Amino acid sequence: MQYYDYNPTSGDLKDNLTFMFRDPEWKKKILIGAGVNMIPILNFVNGGYMLAVIQNLRNGIRPPLPAWSDFGKFFMDGLKMIAISLIYAIPMILLSIIMSAASGASYNYGSNALTAGSIGLAIISLISLIYSLLLVFWIQGVYVNYAIKGTFASAFEFGPIWKIVQRGWKRMLATVAIYFVGVLVLGIVGAILVLIPCLGWVAIWLLVFGGIFYLILVMAYNIGMIALQEGPGAGPVVTNTVPPPPPGASNLGGWE
Repeated sequence: MQYYDYNPTSGDLKDNLTFMFRDPEWKKKILIGAGVNMIPILNFVNGGYMLAVIQNLRNGIRPPLPAWSDFGKFFMDGLKMIAISLIYAIPMILLSIIMSAASGASYNYGSNALTAGSIGLAIISLISLIYSLLLVFWIQGVYVNYAIKGTFASAFEFGPIWKIVQRGWKRMLATVAIYFVGVLVLGIVGAILVLIPCLGWVAIWLLVFGGIFYLILVMAYNIGMIALQEGPGAGPVVTNTVPPPPPGASNLGGWE
């Protein structure tokens, strides 16, 4: 087993955006991830792959991108992560149902009801927005606690998760910002490519699914660093120096 040192307190954006390219097999692994991402249901494996990257980063295992050798485990882990996310999304789903019902009712009962309904919708929308903003931080703490403990129940240990969020909120904010900018860039480039017949449409597919998988890895890096900050895992993580590559090997940050 090979290991690599990581500094969880480092805010190095370059490492965040490029760590996956140090893996000698990064092209193969990202291409598979992008391809899997195109297939509904099967793309649940990407959630499990993200979890594996988080755990590898915490344990200091190098390269942190696991081989695509256990689709079954990745799929089941991804399914659990989706289930966890859906449970936390229940309040938003309920708020959306209430908003739809209130909107329909207000139009059916005259101007007074319409005014009251508009106020109610504004309040519900505000609550939904606040919950969404809090959730983008909370869910990262959930993934950290789940990656560390590995039990479904650990995703709902509110006390430990709250402490994780308190300690890691700055890196969580960076994760959200990077993801937002990434999606924005994908949208802009996609809008340009759509103007190119045929070839541009194919490029959009590759860009979107490849880009989304890349953003998943970027998120995994930040969440993995938060998990490492909570305490190293089973691997003998070195925190001071990066071991030099072996004689005759290329310098890939020690990842050979």
